[in-house]
Amino acid sequence: MTEPRSVVITGASRGLGLASATHLYRVGWKVVAAMRSVDSGMDNLRRATGAGHDDDHLIGVHLDLTDPASVDEAATVIGASVDAPDGLVHNAGISAAGMVEETPVDLWERMFATNIFGPVALTRALLPSMRAAGRGRIVLVSSQGGVRGMPATAPFSAVKGALERWGEVDGGGGDAVRDRRDDPGDGDL
Repeated sequence: MTEPRSVVITGASRGLGLASATHLYRVGWKVVAAMRSVDSGMDNLRRATGAGHDDDHLIGVHLDLTDPASVDEAATVIGASVDAPDGLVHNAGISAAGMVEETPVDLWERMFATNIFGPVALTRALLPSMRAAGRGRIVLVSSQGGVRGMPATAPFSAVKGALERWGEVDGGGGDAVRDRRDDPGDGDL
């Protein structure tokens, strides 16, 4: 029997991350749910999936993308749990409305740390194992605000624009990370 495909999803405690984790778990993936609030997030995921506390196909990992030590620790736990993930979904993020002159600099810094710097650090940590395995997809969850700035959302549009540009220039890891399966099956990334 082959090992199920694995995915790391950041921000998996609610919203799109929770929905993605739930769906991929239900179609047979091993899901590593990375989040700041592991206890409540895993409660949400267990309710949504019906998974038990001892289910090794649903793993909660503490991750605070604004803290480099947390990113390093999460990468270590992820590597021990799934070695090279088949998918890495950068879903975690924060949003804020406001014009440039209304938005404090520390909010801009926290948004860029959560939406750009943390995901880049986590990707850098996991990419060597994905390249060595010769497979994997990296998914960046963005917004229309990143394609075309939206009024009164200066920091959000800026950070999502940066995410869009990162995805364009890097392709999430270059040509060394690709899904090389002939029959990817249900639940493709």
